[in-house]
Amino acid sequence: GYVKGALPMPLTVGIALLDRATGKVRYFLEGGEESVSVTNIGPDGSIIVGHSPFRRAVTYSLLGFKMKPITGGVTKFRPIRLDLLARDALCAASDRAANAAAVKKNYPESVNADITHITILLNQALNALPIAVRDDDMTRSNAEKINIALTSVLDNLGPDTLTDTAQALNNICSVLDSSGKP
Repeated sequence: GYVKGALPMPLTVGIALLDRATGKVRYFLEGGEESVSVTNIGPDGSIIVGHSPFRRAVTYSLLGFKMKPITGGVTKFRPIRLDLLARDALCAASDRAANAAAVKKNYPESVNADITHITILLNQALNALPIAVRDDDMTRSNAEKINIALTSVLDNLGPDTLTDTAQALNNICSVLDSSGKP
């Protein structure tokens, strides 16, 4: 895009995944339009963006011949590798459980919220497993082993088991992360 004075004039926009530690862009996908609304994450790991292309509309009025037409609407970006979605959900749940265990004495009121979020992430991973098998991104045997381990973690999840939960999830995450495809 262009910058005219202090006004950014985007030609294209998209969704970027930033590395939390470094702030660098890990992945970028060109999107439909910009958004000033909330970006939502669907239960299947999709990213849903409601468009409000005000800046692109201004840019289009000035430079329309150099850019794609304004579309507006909503865009849904769906995950294409559900084995990776499961891995990322499990790794995030492991990190959240470890953090919750570390701060629960100082912030006991946050433990239940953390457990709720961990449960959401584990259910997201469980829902992704059969699709990963269907898409040949994971073997049925490995999916069943992960399913059994996650079911056990969910059955025992509570304020007093956060450290064990973090370790169990970290072990599963490490296996998924080290092999690419389990």
